[in-house]
Amino acid sequence: MAARLLFTNAGHAPSNNLARSLRKGAEPVFIVGCNDDQFTLKKSDADRHYVVPPVDHPEWSQALRWIVETERLDLIVPTVDSDPDSLSRVRKHLSEYLFLPRASVLEICRDKNRLIALLRDNGIDAPASYQVKDLRHITKIFQELRGGRPLWCRVRDGAGALGALPVRTPEQARSWIRYWKEMRGVPVSAFMLSE
Repeated sequence: MAARLLFTNAGHAPSNNLARSLRKGAEPVFIVGCNDDQFTLKKSDADRHYVVPPVDHPEWSQALRWIVETERLDLIVPTVDSDPDSLSRVRKHLSEYLFLPRASVLEICRDKNRLIALLRDNGIDAPASYQVKDLRHITKIFQELRGGRPLWCRVRDGAGALGALPVRTPEQARSWIRYWKEMRGVPVSAFMLSE
């Protein structure tokens, strides 16, 4: 029997990549995709599609429940970074179709620097990482993470390598972070540097 799944935000690259990956597996899968943007939904690799209200609409969770029940689905799969939080807020209405950790765990996972620190504190191998507190702090981070390899400079939350760039010198990191601050309004403290 095929697993029957609902993908939120269908049509975006993460949902299409996941659909292709699952279909390469040994077990069959039936995927239903939903999105509040009909044009993005047209790009979806799902087997069936539904337009739903926006996530902040009061009937969003009811629409998801109707799809799950109508299509006899087993699980709702969040496919973009904001989806787990949105689903967590309505978990009492959809709990039997969700496999999500507690909201407090989601909060930790959202911040890459906090998650890496937690993993390392619990003996799990993860790259040494530091939050950038200010642009002067970057030289000290480079000294702490010396090793001859480029460091990974990136925004601590979000997906799709937001604000990410390998850097070899403190000046490269400062220039990159300065650019994001000036052009995109991303604060310096939103960045991290890691191995």
